[in-house]
Amino acid sequence: MTRSMTKYLATAGLAFATAVSFGTAWSQTYPERALRIIHGGGAGGNADLMSRSAAGPLGERLGQSVVVEARPGGGQNIAMAAVAGSAPDGYTLATLNAGVSVQAALNSKLSYDLRRDLVPVGMLSSFPVVFVVGADSPYKDIQSLIEAARQKPGTLTFGAIGGTTQHLTGELFANTADIRWTNVPYTGSAGPLTDLIGGRLDVVVDSLTALMGQIQSGQVRALAVSSAERWPTLPNVPALSETLPGFDVTSWTGLAVPAATPAAVRERLERELAEIVKTPAFASQVRQYGSEPYSLGAADMKAFIDREVDRWNHVARDANIALN
Repeated sequence: MTRSMTKYLATAGLAFATAVSFGTAWSQTYPERALRIIHGGGAGGNADLMSRSAAGPLGERLGQSVVVEARPGGGQNIAMAAVAGSAPDGYTLATLNAGVSVQAALNSKLSYDLRRDLVPVGMLSSFPVVFVVGADSPYKDIQSLIEAARQKPGTLTFGAIGGTTQHLTGELFANTADIRWTNVPYTGSAGPLTDLIGGRLDVVVDSLTALMGQIQSGQVRALAVSSAERWPTLPNVPALSETLPGFDVTSWTGLAVPAATPAAVRERLERELAEIVKTPAFASQVRQYGSEPYSLGAADMKAFIDREVDRWNHVARDANIALN
């Protein structure tokens, strides 16, 4: 081995050892100040509720306050880009959800790359999309809806927030059931619900968290949930898979940090989050919103997101949908 090569390897080894030592020391003092969880939803929405459900116990376990910050707009692009561009020090986290993976699949103009710029630290919760009709609707079950759609191709309408999991779940349902119906896009959950109750829509496809109160009050009637099996908080509502075998869509939320965040800090957050999600207190909190706690570590969550992006890309191509 040449003298120059020996010197290079010694220098590289010293740099690596110094980086490891610094990272270890940093992780031992982390965190030294308040953390932020940034999400792209509105106040009181699912992302907000799940972020706050995690923020309290995470702050207790870390010994620092955890502030939840909503930055809605741009299909969550504003919030996700803010986290991706923040200092990779473990003090700024993003709440990821199924909608983020849909945007990654459909929107080529995002100012961040979900799979390159953000690294998952763990899941928080999962919940189904639910198909609801008005209380006086003639459709009593999902099969009667399918039959009506086949008799009147393209005339039945479903309302969903455009470019979201809900929207693509409605398209996947149509493809699987071999029907044609018309999507009426909205920018939030209030509009389609108002139009459904007013008789201007046939069906609303939205998250259970958004519709739980109206289902319980009887304002709307749930025909089916999108999960593979009946959902614990709606045990009397059939799963779509009972009519369309193999149908399975569940929405989700989890936390991520900027990609360059030191491994020791990411691993600390991953451990704390895993402990939080399995506590009875956290489960009780998220079940109030129709969700279930969902524990998945960083590596498994990354693989899950990769599959989700690929899946929605395929669904969007079949439905000829793009946001770019």
